[in-house]
Amino acid sequence: MQRIAQGAFLALAAALAVAAAGCGSSKPVRSAAAVADCLNGENFLVSTHGNRVEGSTEAGVTFTLVVRSGRPSSVTTAGDPHGATLSIGAHAVVADCLRNHGPRPGTLTPPAAR
Repeated sequence: MQRIAQGAFLALAAALAVAAAGCGSSKPVRSAAAVADCLNGENFLVSTHGNRVEGSTEAGVTFTLVVRSGRPSSVTTAGDPHGATLSIGAHAVVADCLRNHGPRPGTLTPPAAR
């Protein structure tokens, strides 16, 4: 009986070791939520709604980022009440968070001509 208990314990310990090894090797999730977390870490104030990240920059410019997998994402400030556009710095932060945390290809469509 003692041998069966020891065998069961060793099998359980081996299963736990395999499970723990698998947890550490998982790839980070690349999603709109991960992009939003990155932007919030950069003092933006945003939230996700499906594949959209909506909110404002540190300077208060309202924007919407549509995060797409397999093709470039797009950002717009059409909803800003003052008609403001993203600064070069804010656009760079959005592009960086998208590239590092968004689904591939992690690029933005070129901005519309002003």
